[in-house]
Amino acid sequence: MLYLYVVRHSLFPRTTAEWTQINKVVPLASQCLVQLLLIVMCFAIGRGLGGIVGIKPPISLTWALGLSFLAVPLCRLIAIQPLPTSGPAAKARVEKGAGEHASDAP
Repeated sequence: MLYLYVVRHSLFPRTTAEWTQINKVVPLASQCLVQLLLIVMCFAIGRGLGGIVGIKPPISLTWALGLSFLAVPLCRLIAIQPLPTSGPAAKARVEKGAGEHASDAP
């Protein structure tokens, strides 16, 4: 749920009244269910492969959980933001880029 709230906060209802509306709760519940099924499936596949091969991971469970909890904020920090396509920032980027790429052309 924390992952969904960080990544897709637009799915969560904002007010108490919105939590009672079925068209707001059903998409959120279905997304949570899908995420839960994916997590359980990945754990099952990992445990199954580890059991077949006979390998126990050399890291502790707390290290793995800590890494997965840090994955969401790190993902948000390094997410590539789209460049502006209009406005003064885009115009400045185009003007700056035109001079640099002109000398690189054959």
